Amino acid sequence: MSTEKSKRPLVIAIIVSASVFVLWVLGRNFFNATLNPNDRVYQYNHAVQYADGTQKQKAQAVDWLRKSAEQGYAPAESLLGLYCEAGRDGVAKNSSLAFQYFSKAAAQGYSPAIGYLGSCYEQGIGTKQDTSKAASLYEKGSEKGDKSCEYYLGLCYHSGTGVQKDSSKAVAWLTKAANQGLAEASGALGTWYYNGDGVTKDQTKAADYFVRGANSSDAKSEYSLGICYQNGAGVAKDQAKAVSLFAKAATQGFSEADDKLGLCYERGDGVAKDEAKAVEWFRKGAQAGNADAEGNLGYCYTNGIGVVCDSAQAFTWYSKAAAQGDAIGEFNVGICYQEGSGVTKDGKQAFQWFLKSAAQDYAAAVDQVGECYYYGTGVTVDYAKAVEWYRKAAALNNARAYEMLGWCCLKGQGVPVDYNKAGISLQKAVDLGDTDAQRYLSLLIRQDDGTYTAGLGIKDK
Repeated sequence: MSTEKSKRPLVIAIIVSASVFVLWVLGRNFFNATLNPNDRVYQYNHAVQYADGTQKQKAQAVDWLRKSAEQGYAPAESLLGLYCEAGRDGVAKNSSLAFQYFSKAAAQGYSPAIGYLGSCYEQGIGTKQDTSKAASLYEKGSEKGDKSCEYYLGLCYHSGTGVQKDSSKAVAWLTKAANQGLAEASGALGTWYYNGDGVTKDQTKAADYFVRGANSSDAKSEYSLGICYQNGAGVAKDQAKAVSLFAKAATQGFSEADDKLGLCYERGDGVAKDEAKAVEWFRKGAQAGNADAEGNLGYCYTNGIGVVCDSAQAFTWYSKAAAQGDAIGEFNVGICYQEGSGVTKDGKQAFQWFLKSAAQDYAAAVDQVGECYYYGTGVTVDYAKAVEWYRKAAALNNARAYEMLGWCCLKGQGVPVDYNKAGISLQKAVDLGDTDAQRYLSLLIRQDDGTYTAGLGIKDK
């Protein structure tokens, strides 16, 4: 027993000495590598160090990155692929070359590059689009625990891109990504639960996910959480907190938040009403290319809210929104052409813009197409077509369309005279707040059974 005890310290000493030697050798090799300009890790580290420096340092970073990539270092190949894809810091934009770099890095099992390569196949960047291959790559990266791949694989299952649509798998993969701290995944889950998109609608759960994203300073999550507080969805209604969250998102350049802040200041929601500040935020969002902000800035110029009325400026901003395919912007451009506000009056142009907006089921525009056919604005008068468009607008719950449908049934324009149908349409318009419809409805008599008949003197109207 005593002999064995005496040997143990010696054995331990030998093991410790050997371990120290191994660590010394490894440490020396690592130390030498980090100080060796020809070592690919050294080169990559220097590239990352200088990437956000001066222009000269950025150029040096690209040089170090190329040297490291030439030695087959996967992180360098992947990062250089991103440079080629974006065309940054003196590197020419080259999607094909980006694809090649991502392929090389992915072949070494580098999971971020596997995700980037998947994106190339999904979007057809530098290669032929192949969504099935994209999903396969995202799955490969997800198996390695890459949170971005988990996120994109979840989106694929959500939309059915490259795989069969499967909401449960979509939620499962995004949850994994969110649990790894990926703010975008938390934000996306929040949006799905808020809208009931592929999951049971649960605004409390939505708000919880938005909180997680916002805690990681994700601008979209901050904005979405602001919407929750503004509407009292999943949280107690708190306009001031909504404004605070919109402001946080806006400072990160999230233009939707600029527009929301403009509306808050215009209406005095959560802040003191300040129309000049409202215009400032609308302008900021508009200059960032946000269509809603462009339209709202145009509205301010139309109505003199925070600025002097300027119909030309209004038309300019409505046109910018319309150029992005914004239905309200298209409608407002149509109104400008119809009234000659800020632009030369042109009925044909007005009609075309109303048609564009109506194609997106914007109810006011659908009604205006009916008005154009009824009054002959930009087209030949055609009561039958007017009625057709009024019916479409009424199906979208447009009060004016119900009023005009009632009037047409009353007068036999585009449809046979039908006092009962007239009464039903006019009553619906009244219920929706159309005061003019009440005047026409007074021409009819409602019977005990709820049907409508002509009132005295109606045939003279």
